[in-house]
Amino acid sequence: MAYWCRTSVLTGQSVLQVDGLVLEELRLQGCRELTDRSVEVLLQQQRSLHRLDVSGCTELSSRSVQAVVRFLELQRLSLCMLPELSDAGLAAVGRSCRSLTSLELSHCPGISDSGVAQAAPFLQRLQHLQLACCSNITDRTLHLLMQHCRRLKTLDVSRCKNISMTTVDLLQSQLPFLENVHHKLICAADPTLTD
Repeated sequence: MAYWCRTSVLTGQSVLQVDGLVLEELRLQGCRELTDRSVEVLLQQQRSLHRLDVSGCTELSSRSVQAVVRFLELQRLSLCMLPELSDAGLAAVGRSCRSLTSLELSHCPGISDSGVAQAAPFLQRLQHLQLACCSNITDRTLHLLMQHCRRLKTLDVSRCKNISMTTVDLLQSQLPFLENVHHKLICAADPTLTD
């Protein structure tokens, strides 16, 4: 069963309305009033969650991630537009949610190469990764993906200004299953170009 909310009026009190439901998919994107405590309460009731989307729930922090990481069989996770998500939160996701095939982290300014370095070794099943507009992601992340996430099919690094086209090309040549890399408006200095 799936449950979704695309409104900003879902609150901790209204979360209790799903009491008793057994969900495999939960979409809460854009619920700006949703707090860490509400997510904790809601997720405590669930045992079979495989897909979770809390994108744009701007009140959530890495504390909510602690509630997420107990879902060891989680396959799809969207944490886009969470300004408080940190490298520590990303590392916790990687260590615990090893069944992830899709991870969306676009517009998360708190994550960097350091968080990817801690998470990537555990995300060997990952096929789809979104990192668009993550300003602290650099070429180092792409090298980490080449090393650890060999099953990647799609990657979005659009507007990651610290990634070079040379490294994108290298990534595409090294990952056998990679079908598509979105790389609009990347602009790190390319060390192979000379003046």
